[in-house]
Amino acid sequence: DDDDDDDDDDDEEESKDSIVKKHGFLKVQGNKVVDESGQVVRLRGMSLFWSQWKPQFWTAGTTRWLKKKWGITLLRCPMAVEADGYLTHPEEEMGKMKTVVE
Repeated sequence: DDDDDDDDDDDEEESKDSIVKKHGFLKVQGNKVVDESGQVVRLRGMSLFWSQWKPQFWTAGTTRWLKKKWGITLLRCPMAVEADGYLTHPEEEMGKMKTVVE
């Protein structure tokens, strides 16, 4: 549930600053990830569980909490295709993806 996080929305402006807004296009240069100006960027992230098996974590509240509490800048969102996933429920699976991406 989106209301599960116990945080105020005081950091509303901070949450709008995405890694893309801060750094622009990212690319690999040698063994580093750099931004548009060639500055090294450190990405910190994790992965959600498959969308069809743990949908309770595919929420805006979870995404906000991970950004604020764990400081993630990257979230892997593995959408299930087979095994009762997108092929069976395309609108439901795309809805989950849109929720965590937006």
